[in-house]
Amino acid sequence: MSIPSETAAPTGLVLHSLAPVQGKTQGASSVCPDPSGKGNVEQEKRITRLRHIQGEAIEFVKRLRKEAVDRGSRVQDEIEKELGELATWLRGRRADCAAVVGSDVDLTAKQLADVKVELDSQVDEKAGVDPRIISINMLKQKAMLAGEELLKRATEDSELLASLRWLRKDAERGVLSRLRTKATELRDLTRAVAEQMEAIKRQLVTKFELQQECEELRRQKKEQAKEFAKRIDCLGLGCRAEEGRLDGLRNEAAAIEKAIRDRKDDLKIIESSMQAQQDLMKTVCEIAKRRYSEQRAPRVADPPPEHILHFYDPKTCYMYIYNLKSRKVFPVGPKELSIYRNHDSVQIGNRIFVHGGLDPATALYGRETFRIELIEDQDKVSIKQLSSANVPRSQHTLVVFDADTIYAVAGRNQDEKCLKVCERFGIVANSWSMAPPLNEKKILVAGTALFGVALYVFGGFTDRLINTVETLRPREETGWTMIKLKGEWKARHEMGCFQRGEDEIVLFGGIDSDKGGSEEVLLFSQKRGTIEKTAERLKKGDWFQMRTPVKHEEKVYVVGQLARDIHVYDQEKRTWDIVEEKDWEIAKVGN
Repeated sequence: MSIPSETAAPTGLVLHSLAPVQGKTQGASSVCPDPSGKGNVEQEKRITRLRHIQGEAIEFVKRLRKEAVDRGSRVQDEIEKELGELATWLRGRRADCAAVVGSDVDLTAKQLADVKVELDSQVDEKAGVDPRIISINMLKQKAMLAGEELLKRATEDSELLASLRWLRKDAERGVLSRLRTKATELRDLTRAVAEQMEAIKRQLVTKFELQQECEELRRQKKEQAKEFAKRIDCLGLGCRAEEGRLDGLRNEAAAIEKAIRDRKDDLKIIESSMQAQQDLMKTVCEIAKRRYSEQRAPRVADPPPEHILHFYDPKTCYMYIYNLKSRKVFPVGPKELSIYRNHDSVQIGNRIFVHGGLDPATALYGRETFRIELIEDQDKVSIKQLSSANVPRSQHTLVVFDADTIYAVAGRNQDEKCLKVCERFGIVANSWSMAPPLNEKKILVAGTALFGVALYVFGGFTDRLINTVETLRPREETGWTMIKLKGEWKARHEMGCFQRGEDEIVLFGGIDSDKGGSEEVLLFSQKRGTIEKTAERLKKGDWFQMRTPVKHEEKVYVVGQLARDIHVYDQEKRTWDIVEEKDWEIAKVGN
């Protein structure tokens, strides 16, 4: 048995189809010679690489062909070995069957012959005896049964031989099937080798074509380079002629640049002088504008004299009015007036103005405004409700600008949000109107005014302490502006403050983040734009929310919030003193 011839055919076809490519590759170096005659190293390297690839491809094909032949030989040997083993086994089975069948047939024939001889002898000797005839018939019947048994065994032997023939055919079919499978695998392997060779052939052809294209491009580039060289030679003559003109133009450009630099320096000097003149003119215009506004503004009356001191006690919900002249105390309780918590109040002369706050019964913020006036000749208090503000607020600050105007600044609204909304209250007109807003939202600020000139708001609190200062000049209608202070100051909230002199404001007490009530006293100067720490100090640390300093007989009186002590400032000596709660009559009334 041999391998079918069709399994070896594709390999030969692949090698045959590769031969033209080898010829083209070997002749590639002679198709595109080096135009310069000196040899192209890069071209030789490419051709060498191409020949190396071609040699590797040929070796690969040879290895594949040898592997296919070896594999086919091994498969053929295996098949012949299996067929020999099967034939040996079949011959053994056939000999066994023949021996069995031959021995049985010989034995049966011998028995039949013996029976026949015995029957014949008995017939000859005892013919005519009826019992013997019967026995002969019986012997014949036995002989017939033996013949049937022999026939049956012969039939079984023939079936066994048929089974053996079927087994042999089945074995031959299995061997042929395996041979066909092996041949198919060889055919697929050969086809794969052929496809790989075709791919290698295409790659070689592609590389050869690319090489030819590169050579053509190189030739075209050389021709273009020659043309460009000719053109450059022609242009070089013209360039040399133009170099003289360019040198002249360069000299002229250098002279022009020098002149431009000189003019730029002059322009910088002129611009700096013009800027200085503009700054001077701006300053002069501001001074003239301020003087003009001060000349046109109506004369502001001096602050009315004050000789009453008031404060609110949140424990008893009473407001106490203390006459510094007569030493009398006038309490105003919830029966006369329900004053909200966290309100603020200011006084002008003997009139006290109360605004806003939190109503503990309804948890609503108030917009109401009340006036409490002390009638000295009758020793009684008059209470009147005025118009309500536009915005309800609490923890805000009231600032007296002049004898007819009060400002409500900062605070907290019903949504617990800090405000920068401001309102203006006209005392004579009894009406509220909106004022310019602050630049920052805050609560618990310290506020005062240089009477009739400007309002000032210091510090405050949101979610942190604020150390900014804002000012408003209502007569100029410029809105609130942030003051750029020279240096820094430690922020506090709930400070007290009052005007001293023409342009100074004293800031005292308040709450900082370190120790609660502070004893420090600061001085703000409008002219210098500074807040400086002074040597003056309170006798006891305190804070002053809802407290209004009162000037009386060259002294300033203010009630502290910590223990209701009266802090007294001597404006001539510039010292602070304290009158403790137990030493003045309000202690008895407050309890």
